Amino acid sequence: MDRAEAEKRILRRGWLAAQTPALQSAILRKARLMSCPAGDFLFHAGDRPGGIYGVVQGGVGVHIPSFTGEVPLTHVLRSGTWFGYGPHFSGKPRTMTFSLLEPTDLYHVPLATLEDIQRSRPEHTRAIFTMSDFAVAVAVAVIGTLQIREPDRRIAATILRVAPPVEDLHPDAPVEVILTQTQLGELANAGRQQVNRSLNRMEERGWLTASYGRIVLTDPEGLRAWLLD
Repeated sequence: MDRAEAEKRILRRGWLAAQTPALQSAILRKARLMSCPAGDFLFHAGDRPGGIYGVVQGGVGVHIPSFTGEVPLTHVLRSGTWFGYGPHFSGKPRTMTFSLLEPTDLYHVPLATLEDIQRSRPEHTRAIFTMSDFAVAVAVAVIGTLQIREPDRRIAATILRVAPPVEDLHPDAPVEVILTQTQLGELANAGRQQVNRSLNRMEERGWLTASYGRIVLTDPEGLRAWLLD
């Protein structure tokens, strides 16, 4: 992806889209555009502090360590989302793990560069700290999904939560969620057998088709209407 298209996509939504043109320019002028294959990890909980990342397209998995020592998949970040800023604020090591679930294009702003941008204008410092506001919105969405008691509806809500934005897709392109049933179970706090049964019922109703490692939403609005009914 060329930089012009990447800038257009990263400014459609999210933290940077809400900032002043001056800060947008400062970030994008210094950011490095990266194309990353699926299957790798960007960093792990416990790693040294580093810079921030912005998702241009693709899917980045968020893994939060649990009290039991496991690091389950908790959310999938989509275009416009910025992450990795916690250690910049605290000066402490990374607290979460981030994986590449799909081929993904990212902007990366190194820590030293971000600090230079902050020092250049006082208002930039305040704006950079507002990244946490967007993180709270994501956390609320995750918690709200996990509070749904009925497994079928919780799994459906999870699929819709992590699906790529429709407006980012070609008009004729299907809405695809690239996840295994095990990963979907981690996201929805459900066992694999429950996920399998739920997907079969949703497929019978014509809302989606499921295959190995992939869910295609054939009627996302129908699924959403049932979920909200």
